[in-house]
Amino acid sequence: MTARHRLAKVKLRGRRKVDAAFALALAVYNLIRLPRLLAAPA
Repeated sequence: MTARHRLAKVKLRGRRKVDAAFALALAVYNLIRLPRLLAAPA
């Protein structure tokens, strides 16, 4: 992820919740990119 794709200020307490929110954000980002990656020539 580049600097422009930063997460908003985290409004969660606790390291585990913040880590889970970050992992979820990365998963969503990858799902959004998936069609573009599959369409790219090999």
